[in-house]
Amino acid sequence: METLHLSLFVLYSVGISIVAALGLGLHLMYRRGIRRYERTLDYTYSQRFEQRTVIAKSIHPHLEQMICHSKSVIDQVRRRADGTETTDALNQVSGWLDGAAGESDRALRSLESGSAKAFNNGYIARGEHAYTQTNSNHGR
Repeated sequence: METLHLSLFVLYSVGISIVAALGLGLHLMYRRGIRRYERTLDYTYSQRFEQRTVIAKSIHPHLEQMICHSKSVIDQVRRRADGTETTDALNQVSGWLDGAAGESDRALRSLESGSAKAFNNGYIARGEHAYTQTNSNHGR
């Protein structure tokens, strides 16, 4: 009888060990797959980030020129305006265009001062991309 209890104990122990080993193996395979998937996503994200940085570097000077030209047109119209409401509105638009030109200039300087990879690594490290929300209608 003692031999039967001992052999049942051994069978249970072996069974539990096999199940634990299988569970651990599955967990390790899962983690390995997740790491590979994360690397693929990070690489793809880095490539897209670099493409967007190149595009932004090429667009910002033209955008800043358009803002400055718009501001000069608004300033010319403001000088010829004859109503206080119109002048106030044009002053406000002119102020907005000044702010937009300054923001565009700062953005362009920051794009030119660092590499896309440095921006991207800081962006991924902070995890900001996971918490950003857009005003798109894709979530409907």
